[in-house]
Amino acid sequence: MSQLEKRINRDLAAIYSRRRVLAEKRCELKRAQVYQQYPELEAIDRRIQKAGISELYRSLGDDCDDHCLESVIREREDFMKSRGIEVDYDSPEYYCTLCNDSGSLPSGEWCPCRRRLFQKEISRYLPIPFQEDAKFANFNLNLFSDQAKEDGLSPREHMSRLRNEIVFYTRHFSQVQDQNLLFSGQAGTGKTFLMQSIGREVLDMDYSVLYVTAPIAFEWMKTMSVLRQSYNPDRAKFEEMELLTDALMSVDLLLLDDLGSEISASWTVTDNTPNFLTLLDTRLHKSLHSIIATNLSEKDLHSTYDKRTYSRLMGDYIFYRFPDDDIRLKQRHHGQ
Repeated sequence: MSQLEKRINRDLAAIYSRRRVLAEKRCELKRAQVYQQYPELEAIDRRIQKAGISELYRSLGDDCDDHCLESVIREREDFMKSRGIEVDYDSPEYYCTLCNDSGSLPSGEWCPCRRRLFQKEISRYLPIPFQEDAKFANFNLNLFSDQAKEDGLSPREHMSRLRNEIVFYTRHFSQVQDQNLLFSGQAGTGKTFLMQSIGREVLDMDYSVLYVTAPIAFEWMKTMSVLRQSYNPDRAKFEEMELLTDALMSVDLLLLDDLGSEISASWTVTDNTPNFLTLLDTRLHKSLHSIIATNLSEKDLHSTYDKRTYSRLMGDYIFYRFPDDDIRLKQRHHGQ
């Protein structure tokens, strides 16, 4: 189990504990209100408790008073029925009735509510939220040119086909065999918007999703490598980076945006190639979905990254080249 899972499991255990305590307190409050209205019921319940203890003593062969548990229970049922009191009024009302706020079903499997909680908790560790309007329904194909290009398709037709394929990928997320996508195109062509639209829907399907830009992800991996090599690393920093890098390796869907923008004067591709390869290989080995977006063309990717990295990207990812239409600028003019 990864450190991220351990941390979140502790968080979930605390949440379920708080929920159960709250359910018990509400139950006690409701019972007190009913007893205040019907003192006779409280007296009957005390007799049931006493009779129950008496039955226990009797089964052990000890002398006890002559209260009959069954008759008192029948008296209680008649009393409640005559006054319209619900039979389960004194039972806790749990947030989840499937697992009674335990997180697990009688079969031993995790309750669906636990997976939803897991997604909610993991989002606390993610640094970048989705755009509010990042939804397939908001992707405006009319912003793309309808003028045919050399291949006979207009950018609008090209993006319409691409959008349909991406929607299919999303709606059949658990069944698709080609799990990894690589979006390539100039800035402002809709890569991030579609990437986040996928992420939003997949998240709503109760899968874990992490959206992060390449500079941030590479910085996490670089920092984690340095901490691991340190003789006495800062414990809090180590734990934080371990959680974040574990998330890169373990979420159901990783959205890695702006690949190539991590390269700067103070950092070169060679510095982090082993970490990037480990990320790609680990996720491939675990059969986890990954979507990468980059402003680099296929030719640029070949010249920027080493042979092994380029081979992983082009061999294990479906490559989509976005038309060179800056819809971001068109959206600004469209809104004016």
